[in-house]
Amino acid sequence: MEGRTAAIGERDLILPLKAVGVDIFPTTSPDEASDTVRRLAREGYNIIMVTENLAASIQDVMKDYQNEVVPSIVPIPSTLGSEGFAMTRLREAIKRAVGTDILARE
Repeated sequence: MEGRTAAIGERDLILPLKAVGVDIFPTTSPDEASDTVRRLAREGYNIIMVTENLAASIQDVMKDYQNEVVPSIVPIPSTLGSEGFAMTRLREAIKRAVGTDILARE
């Protein structure tokens, strides 16, 4: 499947992704990030990366697309490092898919 990839978040973090062909949309505003995700989905982007700090603020928008094949909205660590949001979403997706938390630590 061929398609475009985008990154939304702090300019300093996402700017290097432009060198590998990712379209960047710098913002620190949750409202702007929400609007951008919706617009990029309409424009046919397959992968939309969102920094974790913004992703945590736009969960309602992310839920709108969680059962869609595209776009795939992927939280990426922010400049502060991983805040655990991406891992939490991954665990929830795995639980829905297989019925149990296979990533649980005993």
